[in-house]
Amino acid sequence: MRSRLEASDHLTPFVGRRIGAGLLLDCWSHAQEGRGGGVVVTAEPGIGKSRLLFTLHDRIHGRFA
Repeated sequence: MRSRLEASDHLTPFVGRRIGAGLLLDCWSHAQEGRGGGVVVTAEPGIGKSRLLFTLHDRIHGRFA
């Protein structure tokens, strides 16, 4: 089963989220080194939380696959 983001044929460019994505990638790197913690992503509906995590997932699998 695919998510609605995975099922989309065309996503708009991912812009304006470099800082947030970078922080999440840093947290992922720390977890890989055994220095994990927790992360909570909260915001108003429609602001792009799912897209941020979808993009993070893609970057992690591209980087660490």
